Formats: sequence, C-alpha cells, structure tokens
Amino acid sequence: MIVMKFGGTSTQDAAAMHNVASIVKTRRQKSPIVVISAIAQATNALENAGRLASEGKADEALDLLRKLIERHTAIIQERIKDMARCKQLQEVLATAMRELEQLVRGVSILGELTPRTKDSFYSYGELLSSRIVAAVLNEEGIEAQWIDTKEFMITDE
Repeated sequence: MIVMKFGGTSTQDAAAMHNVASIVKTRRQKSPIVVISAIAQATNALENAGRLASEGKADEALDLLRKLIERHTAIIQERIKDMARCKQLQEVLATAMRELEQLVRGVSILGELTPRTKDSFYSYGELLSSRIVAAVLNEEGIEAQWIDTKEFMITDE
C-alpha cells in the first residue's frame, strides 16, 4: 500500500484530474490511498467568502461561492461521461451550495467568523475535489471508493 497526495494544482481542472488518474493508474498494483487537496484557489475563495460574510456582504460571498461551484461543475462536465455518476456529483455540488449558503447567512447575521466556522468553510474545498477525483478515477477504469474522513478521523484545535 502507498499513500499518494495530490495538491491543488494537481486537481485544478479537468486535464489535471485526468493526469492524477493516469499517475494513480501506474501505481494501482500498490493499492494506493489517494489524498486530495482542494482545487487551486478554492481555499482562498472559501476564506474570502467567510470574510465577506462576516463583514455583512453575504451577496458578494455567495457570488464567490457560486463561481467556485461553477469551476467544479465545469470539471464534471468535461471529465464525467457516465450520466448516473454525473447526476450524483451535481447533487453533491447542489447540497454543498445550499449548506454554504446557510453558513454565509449565519456568519453574516452574527457578523463573526470563528476558527471553527472558518474550518467549516475550508472543508468544502477538499470535500468537493475529492468526490470529483474519485469519480474521475472510476470513470477512467480505476476502481475507487470515496471515503469521508469525518467517519474515521478525529481532530482537535
């Protein structure tokens, strides 16, 4: 078994995700565990959305988040051809956007962005990119299963 970690520029767009799949494919015999970062600039966008929300600029924050979701949508449209898989990912994006909207509204009402709330914003970067990469791997014939780290990982401050 090996652990393969891919950063943001490695997952920044559809071509980069295809490259990740190609690299993983060459190591398939070693039973890789693939760890994925948010797509390039996603964490910055999520951080800025949180900041804008805390400043009472919820509409600006939501615009920023919609653009981020659109980037993920573009990757899905280019890389994922299986209609069921595509639909499932679109539902993941829609759910994430609804949750982020709620987060923005709450932060905007409170006018406060706590470390825990920042972490909530940031987590969507890896959540979305890892779901897409798992689908890309499956799409390209590499048996992959997405695992939510919240199911087995415990964190502290």
